[in-house]
This record gives sequence, structure tokens and C-alpha cells, in this order.
Amino acid sequence: MKHIPVLLKETIKILDIKPKGIYLDLTLGYGGQSQAILEKLNKVGKLIAFDLDEEAMKSNDKLLKKFSNFEIIHCNYKFFDLELKKEKFIKLMVFY
Repeated sequence: MKHIPVLLKETIKILDIKPKGIYLDLTLGYGGQSQAILEKLNKVGKLIAFDLDEEAMKSNDKLLKKFSNFEIIHCNYKFFDLELKKEKFIKLMVFY
């Protein structure tokens, strides 16, 4: 299934992604916007994505293999703060 994210260029422009930044995608889905973020990060930068849908998570296996700075957490986005506390992330730039 090919997924075309809505307003991708506009979203990436507004985010003004810093190569060393840490970003969240609280609704990973099929990963279109996450991939665009990952392509702008260097090896120091990180993207942490959340999704509750097993099928959507599995569809992102290629991204996981391609980018070492990408992590998917199987969790409802309303609990993202609790998950981040577990992982001890401090400085975050949030992407909804």
C-alpha cells in the first residue's frame, strides 16, 4: 500500500528540522512524514514515533532498517510523556 501524506512539504517547512534535533511523531501511521523528517536528520538526530496500530507499525519495518536513529514505540499517543520518561529523553521538538 502506497501512502501519500497530506501537506508533507508544508509540514516539513514549518518544522524547520535541525539535523541534530530530536523529534516525535505521535501518529506514525504509514510513515510518510516520518521518512521526510528522517531524511533531514544526521546520525545525531533522532525520531521517536508512536502508534497503536500493529499493521501500521509493521509497515514501517523498511524505515527501521534504513535509519538507525528511528525508534517506534507501540503506545497510544496520549501516553507519550510517560514513555519518554521511561526512556529519559529530555530535550524534545514535538511533531503531531
